[in-house]
Amino acid sequence: MPVVTEPETLGALDSLATDAVAEYKQLAIDYAQGREPSLKKIRDCLAMTGKSIDEFKRQTELLQKRLAAAAVLAEFSEKQSQLAKLGDQAAAVNQELDNMEVAYRNARQPVHTRYNELMHEFTSQADAVRVARSNALIALEQSASPAIAARRRTIQQRQKKFVGMSRQVYDGPTALRERGTIAAELLELERRQNDPIDGLDWA
Repeated sequence: MPVVTEPETLGALDSLATDAVAEYKQLAIDYAQGREPSLKKIRDCLAMTGKSIDEFKRQTELLQKRLAAAAVLAEFSEKQSQLAKLGDQAAAVNQELDNMEVAYRNARQPVHTRYNELMHEFTSQADAVRVARSNALIALEQSASPAIAARRRTIQQRQKKFVGMSRQVYDGPTALRERGTIAAELLELERRQNDPIDGLDWA
């Protein structure tokens, strides 16, 4: 009589075959990636799948080549991704620079225009400006407190003693201090004379 196989038995066999193929696949992956399983495990798996040692070797060698090729592609893809990100960053920086240049030109233009106008006005009226300045200084000097002019004459008399002085004495510490004091007093007198308020005698 023919042997009748129960459906449950067929299902179990199919599941066993599927598991064996999955285990064979994982063994091949582990072996190709350098994680070598035990020889017993390999023999048992080959027996379950009906594969030979030569088939296993060919398949793992082929898998190694494919993994290496895939790694190259992954590295290339990663570099492309990095380049794309850097490109976006560079574009953003360039845009920011463009915006800054536009802002700079917009801010510079009115200042530059006004500067050129004033420079043209000054150079075209240079002689008149110099005369006006000279007249203004004369007017301030002539209308200043007489005490300022008197004090200036006194200080200038003190300066005369340095005429004919030897270089050693002229550059000595005592002379240097006095010359510095005189220069400071003359500057202060000039400031008061040119100040429209401080230049008057209010006492």
